[in-house]
Amino acid sequence: MLAVVSLSAVILWRAPHMEGANLLFRADALDYAVVANRLAALEPPTIPIGDREYPSRYPVGFPLLLVPAVEAGVPPHELWIVSALTAVLGVGLTYLAAARVTNRLLAWAAGLLAMAPVYIRFGVMVMSDAPAAALTAAWALSLFTRSWLAVGLIAGFACGVRLTGALLLVAGALGAIREKRCSRLVTGAALGLLPVVVCTGAGWSGPFAGYAYWVPGEFGTLVRPFGVAPLLANVAGYTAAFLGLAHRPAFYSFPVVLLALLGGFSQRVRRTTVALVVLAIGCHLGIVLPYFFYDLRLVLPIVPLVLILAALGLKSLWERLPLVAGALAACVIAFQWQVARHSLGTDPPTVRVGPALVTVASYLPHEALIISDVASPLVWLYWERGTARAFLPLSVPPAGSGGDVFLDRHLRRLYWNAAAGSGMSLPTTLLDQGGVTATGKAVVERHGRRGSPAIVVVCTKSGRRDLAGAHLPVRPLVPIGTTSPCDVFRLSVKSAIRGARGLAPRAPLRGSRA
Repeated sequence: MLAVVSLSAVILWRAPHMEGANLLFRADALDYAVVANRLAALEPPTIPIGDREYPSRYPVGFPLLLVPAVEAGVPPHELWIVSALTAVLGVGLTYLAAARVTNRLLAWAAGLLAMAPVYIRFGVMVMSDAPAAALTAAWALSLFTRSWLAVGLIAGFACGVRLTGALLLVAGALGAIREKRCSRLVTGAALGLLPVVVCTGAGWSGPFAGYAYWVPGEFGTLVRPFGVAPLLANVAGYTAAFLGLAHRPAFYSFPVVLLALLGGFSQRVRRTTVALVVLAIGCHLGIVLPYFFYDLRLVLPIVPLVLILAALGLKSLWERLPLVAGALAACVIAFQWQVARHSLGTDPPTVRVGPALVTVASYLPHEALIISDVASPLVWLYWERGTARAFLPLSVPPAGSGGDVFLDRHLRRLYWNAAAGSGMSLPTTLLDQGGVTATGKAVVERHGRRGSPAIVVVCTKSGRRDLAGAHLPVRPLVPIGTTSPCDVFRLSVKSAIRGARGLAPRAPLRGSRA
């Protein structure tokens, strides 16, 4: 076990982790980091955006895993380390689960998981996919040891990490009913579901987390995110990935699927246990395939189960044809290593968001109005949290600038939803359609009367264009130069509104979907 866990740790350390350090993907990683910091401060798990707070898109399970790191002082751009640690733990749990049904020598399933390209990539990102896979491995281990309290606890908590964790709860419940251990499973599930129940009861989230709020067109009802059209569009990609048919497989190579099929008919483990594992895999695929959003990482949580079944199939083959089984296992591992090598290497040149924002923060007054084009959650994490500063978004980002790492996708999504008729409350911005908004003017004047300086920080091309087009009276605050990609200005509060081009009415977001 130590060898395979060490292998996983080395691979994840060598893997490029700039996506994790820059809190990509948006909005996932930003939501997780913000909610974790708010939970650590005993605050509601909401997302501050300007002068408003909004529900997070995602359940609170993964942010809860991040809370100990936040309490230990880990900055947001290093929270990917928590994902890496849980990914290493997932490899260890897969080893223990596979060894439980085979033996230690044939528990190569953990090695295959450690070298799976998608597992490596998301194991160094502030995303819930690798932790969800680790929880699935823990669920399988508990299932094999008939620990029904742990089965319920893990499945319940998995629901708070990814909503598809409910499938583990269903499969575990069927096993507990057959074994007449329902009370233990229900007790464990109640404890595991407690964070989700608390957040839902407090009104911070809903049955679909915050998806229904942020993406009302797809998550208005239970069945709306699913359909025949997505099924037809997704089936080819998911089938190729699940069967390992690609030139560089996302998870494993094709022989693993054949071994998993053989493991599904193995007599070495109780038929009920194997059936529950197969049921969990089938139900997960049944949810993912017709889902409107396509991404291979959605399959990642069930990969440990496939590999455990493959280990069971390899054990059965070993008992009949040991030479064939040994050669096949060696070839699969060798091929997996060749594929994994493409996941290692150096990060491409890119802006380091966290250090850049930390540099800017060192020049900002402790009490000030910060006007910026930087994503609102990033502003809260690096400039606003723990200070007397207030934040006013500069403007709504235009469509077509999605590649900027500082871009405020949260703000753009809110305005898109409002333009689509959602009727939600919108945060105040300083500029809209090239002019100063009435509400933005009021915010600036209010802080001016208090004597708080107004600091403008622009880090995106669109923000620089908007600032220049509005002709606001600003002067450079500090010559940050090459230490940051951002420009910092001081806004003359007394003449800011008088020197601007004039007031513009609030208007819906122009352009395409965020």
